[in-house]
This record gives sequence, C-alpha cells and structure tokens, in this order.
Amino acid sequence: MTLIIGILYIIYLLLLGSAMRLAVSIYTKDKAHIKINMDFITHAFFQGVMLLILLLNFLQYLPVTAITVTTILAAVGTLSLLVVLIGIKHMTSQVSYPDKSGVTLTLLVLICSTWIYISGIKLPNIAWDSWTVWEGKANQWINHGLSSQIESWNHWVISSDSLYNQSANYPDGLSLLFFTPKLVTNAAFYKIHLLYLFAFAASILVLIKHIKALGAPFFLQVLFILVIYTTPLLINHLIIIGYADIWIGMILTLVVIAYLDYYSLKTKDNLFTLIAYLALLPMFKLEGWVWLFLFILSHILVQIYSNIKVRTWLIGLLAIFLIWTLSVGISLNTPMGELILNNKQVIVFGLIDTKIAFNNVTDLLMSSLFWQNNWSLIWLGLPFLLASFIKNKHNKPNRVTQVFFSLSILSFLFLFYFTEASQWAEDFTAINRIVLQLTPAYLFLLFKMLTEFQNDIKVRHQHSLKEELAS
Repeated sequence: MTLIIGILYIIYLLLLGSAMRLAVSIYTKDKAHIKINMDFITHAFFQGVMLLILLLNFLQYLPVTAITVTTILAAVGTLSLLVVLIGIKHMTSQVSYPDKSGVTLTLLVLICSTWIYISGIKLPNIAWDSWTVWEGKANQWINHGLSSQIESWNHWVISSDSLYNQSANYPDGLSLLFFTPKLVTNAAFYKIHLLYLFAFAASILVLIKHIKALGAPFFLQVLFILVIYTTPLLINHLIIIGYADIWIGMILTLVVIAYLDYYSLKTKDNLFTLIAYLALLPMFKLEGWVWLFLFILSHILVQIYSNIKVRTWLIGLLAIFLIWTLSVGISLNTPMGELILNNKQVIVFGLIDTKIAFNNVTDLLMSSLFWQNNWSLIWLGLPFLLASFIKNKHNKPNRVTQVFFSLSILSFLFLFYFTEASQWAEDFTAINRIVLQLTPAYLFLLFKMLTEFQNDIKVRHQHSLKEELAS
C-alpha cells in the first residue's frame, strides 16, 4: 500500500506539471510537437511540485478543512488530466525511448534507488529534527487546519491563537509536500521517501543525458552515477530523509541545465522552465534567495562584461560602495525590513542578521570536506575545475554557470569565515548542508570538464594522425 500511494503521489505531480507545460505550449503557440523524454518527465515533475506548493500556499489564506483541501486537489488533478488530453489532441507527441546504454544507466539508477529505499526502511532511527520541524509543521496543519497560524517562540508566547514551531520563519515548501499524503494516510514517511528518490533519480538521468550530449563516453556516464550514489553525506540525506537541502541541490542543478537549454534553443517553453526552477529555490529554504540572487547577478555580470565602458563604471561604483560600507556604513528602514551594512554587522531584511568578525575555520573546513569522509574525494577536483574556468574559452551561457559557481564558493567562504555561521562549522552541521546544496551542480560541472578534456585529447590525437599521414 505504501508503494501504491507513493507512486500515485508521483503520478499526481507529473500530471500537474505535464498539464502546466502543455498549457504553456498551447498558449504561447511555441510548439506543435511535444517530445516526451527524460527532460519532459523531470521538468513536469518539478513544475508539478511548484504548482502544488503554490496552490496550498493560496489555500493557507482560506479557512479550509482537510476534506475541502482534498476535494480541491482532486478537482485540480481532474482539470490537469483534461488539459493533458486536450494538449495531446492539439499537438502531436512522440515518445523518445532510451537506447541500450540509456536502458543500462536507467537500470543502474533504479538499482541504486532501490538499495537506498531498503536501507531507509531498515534504519532504526529518523531525522528527529526534521520530524519536529519540516514534518512537524505538516502534522500541525493536519490536526489544526492548513490555515493555522504558526509562529516562532517570541511571537507564540504572547499569542493565544497560534501554534509554535521552530521552522515558523522557514519556507513551507517541504512541509507542504509532507502534508499532502497525510490527507490520505498519517503514515506518510515512506511515501515521501519515494518522492525524494524519484526526484533525485530523474535529476541524475537528466544530467547524464546532457553529459552524453557533450560527448561523454559510456564509462564516464557510469562513473558519474557511481560517484553521486556513493558520496556518503549525499546518500545519507536520501536514506534519512526529511531535509530540504537535497531539494535545493537538485533544483540548483536543474537551474543550470535549464539555463544552458534556454541559450541552446531560445523557446518560450525553455524560458518558462528556467523561471519555474528559479522560483522553486526560495520555496524550500531561505538560502534559496541567496542562490537566486547570485544566479541573476552572474547573468548580469557576464552580459555587461563585454562592454568596456559599462564594466569600468561598474567597477568604480562597486569600489565606492565597498569603501562607503566599510568606513561609514549603510542603514535603511524599508517596507521589507531593516537594511544595515557596515564592518561590524550585516542585516538584510529578515533574511540575514549577523555580526561581522574573522573566524579561522580552516581546520574545521578541511575536516568537513576531507577528513570525516563526508564527500569521499570529490572536492579534490575543485582546484582543477576552477582552473578550467580561467584557462579554457567558453560561451556566455557556460560563463554564467561558472561565475555563479565561483560566486557561490566565495559566498560560502565569507559566510563561515566572517559571520556567526562559524558556529555551524564548529558543530559540523550547516557547513555540510551548504556544501550539499552545491554538490550536484559541482559534480555536473566537474564531469562536464572531464568530458571536454577527453574531447580535446581526441581532437589532438586525430590532428596528429592526420599530420603523420600527410607526411
């Protein structure tokens, strides 16, 4: 029964997302032909997740009961089915089946996912903090209503009609994914486990498809799957489910893929897919706002870099901003909250509130990345990846992904070396979770680099053979 409900939940999300994608295609008249492949399935699934979260977010403002929510979700599912049927009628569709190597890779991913699922069932413990926080919030909605006001401690102790939860100020995305199957059965844990594994497997198969398109040989594709499914802390978050970091990691990687796809083929469908993934980031964790800002910033920086005049003005304004911030400081009261920037404190609305001071966490960082066996040896490739960004020539879309990843690493180092987040390095908690959010994208870029390196060797070898034959 657990498997059936979990599979039905996945199908429901696929139905929502497929309807959204087909509706966008019909409305924009962007496509008359739909190719149903791994890209379509993965994008449909995550867009279904987005649509479900947005719908439940809207219902939180209404005094609805669990039965009413269930009825609305069923109606939306029925409407989505009608949209899919209309879409199929108006557009020709083609199912793209994998070749022999694709079938083998899919089976390998399925075997790894099955092993993780069985390991999760046999594990005698759970993610206790997720049980009280992410899943805990879902339990509160089931027992008290989806529109119940959930507050942090300071507000709860002075309120007579609210509920307390440690994650009151966190985005509701993951909790709403826990909430939905609880409308059918309270024992929703293993249904959500299937959701995690499907989302991760679909993401990996999309990454494999793109690495293969770049010319990666079969053995490198297999190696990518084995590396990502044997990285200890990454897999721990799939065995002991309940955290949002793995979702941020998957979505962030798919943002990179969607961005490259859009610049490869500038269609409205691809643009919608990119915007949808960017919108998903802040729905799961507050850090999602940081990654969203950094990605948009990376796009802007790369676009204006070729204009020498604009680049000069930008560098000058940035220098003035830094000098003013460090010497005088900035203090503003805005409708979104306080904005305080100086050499002692940073407050950015309700997202960031920390004192600034240098903390030497080098030993802790090295221990987290290498000595504790959290990540095997994958981060040894980081210097080579960063060097390839500088050494090799790349087009603008690839430059944007490289600038984004570089800014993400710099932000990570600033966070733990200069803010109060250093305490999370000392207890080895968030320092690993931030790394986790970047790991899938890092591995994709790393194997992309390896593929390009091998292609370069092939070209040189063929060139040398031609020269030998010519002589």
